[in-house]
Amino acid sequence: MRRVASLIGAVVATGSLTLPSACSSGGSEAADPPPSTTPATTPSTSAPPPSPTPTGPTPPVMPEAAKSHDEAGAKAFVRYFWAVVDYAQSTGDTDAIGRESVQGCAGCENGISAIRRVYDKHGQILGGDGEVSELSVTWRNSPGLTVAVVTFTLTLQPQQVNYPDDSQDWQSDGGTFQRVLELLADDGAWKVAQFHEAK
Repeated sequence: MRRVASLIGAVVATGSLTLPSACSSGGSEAADPPPSTTPATTPSTSAPPPSPTPTGPTPPVMPEAAKSHDEAGAKAFVRYFWAVVDYAQSTGDTDAIGRESVQGCAGCENGISAIRRVYDKHGQILGGDGEVSELSVTWRNSPGLTVAVVTFTLTLQPQQVNYPDDSQDWQSDGGTFQRVLELLADDGAWKVAQFHEAK
């Protein structure tokens, strides 16, 4: 098994999104409802069985605080976005990263590609949860645009990427990194415009 900085580190080193990973790929098939004890010819008077409860990771929901175009809103959005990235890595579902970023965000697009490559080969990303802390916001204004530049500390837990044949498996010890998300104010929230290492 190869050791590398992390999927995040490997992707950022090539100028792409540093993606923290999350829990193991989850989900299990729903159980069949219990068999009916009522004969088929007798109408049932009992309530239908409850719907199965979904298991495994659930997509994050953007908090109201992350929709505000101020310092607190930008910080809340970065925390939310990292939850989106954690979810994408643990499930292979990268749709929300695409929705929460602008077209042309190279780091975002490369991060999505890195996750998809693992899952397209029937691989799995385990661990690597990211914790965002020490956020600071500066502003870049231009006519018609408001951009929040959020610098933060990203602490990643150890991570493994496993493939069915084990030949490409690798792991990371995790670590602490300084990162920057540039957020573009958008109707109703923010969009990630750029993602890179802090200078």
